[in-house]
Amino acid sequence: MDGNYSVFGKVVENLDVVLDIGQVPVGNNDRPLTPVTINELRMLDLMIDDILPPNDETVECNSTDEVVFMVVAYSGYYEVNYTWKLDDEVISQGVGDLALTHSFPAGTHTLSCTVENEEWAHTITWQINSTGSDIDDNVLPVAQNISLNPNPFKVGTDIKLNSSQPQHLKIYDLKGRLVRDFGLVKGELFWDGKDSLQRDCAAGTYLFQYGVGCIKGVLVK
Repeated sequence: MDGNYSVFGKVVENLDVVLDIGQVPVGNNDRPLTPVTINELRMLDLMIDDILPPNDETVECNSTDEVVFMVVAYSGYYEVNYTWKLDDEVISQGVGDLALTHSFPAGTHTLSCTVENEEWAHTITWQINSTGSDIDDNVLPVAQNISLNPNPFKVGTDIKLNSSQPQHLKIYDLKGRLVRDFGLVKGELFWDGKDSLQRDCAAGTYLFQYGVGCIKGVLVK
């Protein structure tokens, strides 16, 4: 590499190799002090941009909760297909199905999302621990850290953010494209149904991600 390329996204395989590359001694010009030989280099046309909630620790929830999971992936040339499995059984599949809202019976479960195009595939896995009884009507769902009012909405919607510290608020469409990035915010704000270039967004379902929380909002015309 000639130094003109930056790497971004999430490492989904061979993290040890990436970490080893970071340990190579370099000089003042950021070039290796000793020759580095790369035996194989492949440019992947399937990138993982975001995973929600993070899959590096067990997801704790109640059996009455509906939990939103999201894998934002993109490909420059091909459509991205998503296959969601719960305990090895397919529960959702299709192009652009980057988000899943699901509740889990009490117990431990494994949820996976395989994203693939015509050349590549990645599988993201979550371990889930669901507590409570499926017939316990007195148990309330854990409150989301984000809510919309109204929802669905036509002109716009008020976004209420329940966090003591500012967190990133992003809005995606169902193809995983970033529509609006509000940056680090807290409190309440209004979304007028426009993207970052102040263009009117099409009617449809959008994903509102705030920190590790995510909900769906529906824009109607």
